[in-house]
Amino acid sequence: MENSIKDIVFFKNINEIEKITDSLSGAGVFRILDGNKNYLLKIMNQSSDDLQMIENIIKIYKNYNSNALELIDFGIINENLIYCIYNWIYGYPLNKKYDELDNKDYYDYGFFFGNQFKQINEKEQVKTKFIKEYDIDKLTLDTIGNFITIYDAEEKIRNIMSKEYLDQIIILFSKLTKYFTGDKEYIHGDIHPKNVMINENRDLVIIDIESFCVDYFVMNFRWSLASAFVKEGNKYFFRGIIDGRFENNLPKNLFNQLLYVLILKFFEQTVSYYDKKELEFILDYINKFKLVFDSIKLDDKNINFLEWRR
Repeated sequence: MENSIKDIVFFKNINEIEKITDSLSGAGVFRILDGNKNYLLKIMNQSSDDLQMIENIIKIYKNYNSNALELIDFGIINENLIYCIYNWIYGYPLNKKYDELDNKDYYDYGFFFGNQFKQINEKEQVKTKFIKEYDIDKLTLDTIGNFITIYDAEEKIRNIMSKEYLDQIIILFSKLTKYFTGDKEYIHGDIHPKNVMINENRDLVIIDIESFCVDYFVMNFRWSLASAFVKEGNKYFFRGIIDGRFENNLPKNLFNQLLYVLILKFFEQTVSYYDKKELEFILDYINKFKLVFDSIKLDDKNINFLEWRR
């Protein structure tokens, strides 16, 4: 992807390219110093149709947060890649501020964004082009099948998680699908402290906005909910989002759905890592997740496991 930057005609005099990260989606994120200005560049394996979607997403965010990202330029490179150039944010992601901020700060920041999405969902008419269409039963069966293929192939995984233990997880995971009822709504799609910047003025700016869609609320946390068990600040951030979005009217079965997402993350991420990481890394990941599962109620009683304490 880095070789493609030279094909972006917006840049006139590139002095410096800093690779920030490769996301799980395969996107490349860069800081570009062009002349005397810094820009945030994101290159993605998406289609040209997605560019119009991203422009619409930015407009929605701007309606509800004056500090939203600015989309400065976008286009297509090398036929199968698109790029988006955003204003550079002088600040830090919240996941770099655990030592400086307390749990109340993280709760308040989460509440801010949860409330922002409350307003979006109250005022924005749902557009069909944003709706994520999938069969949750099929997603569940496919995910289980992919995990079992790896489980059956690796004795060391079976030594960590017995067949009886795994069966308990799978039965619960399948059972939890029945709690996905009701309407989908506008969500960020991957909201967690790493995707929130705090700038020099302590304003909050949400990034990685391309995942914005209409889906079940809990799918906000599909890729990040497990981090609530790693840093307490994350847990308070997620609880803030939930309270900000729903205030005193939590949806029925919310925590059943969250538990589903937690198990989904475990299965999906293990499968993803299996193609990319050494076995020892995967075994460590499974060990850590088993500690999480051992620490919470694995049932469908709609229990708020975010009250868990280390």
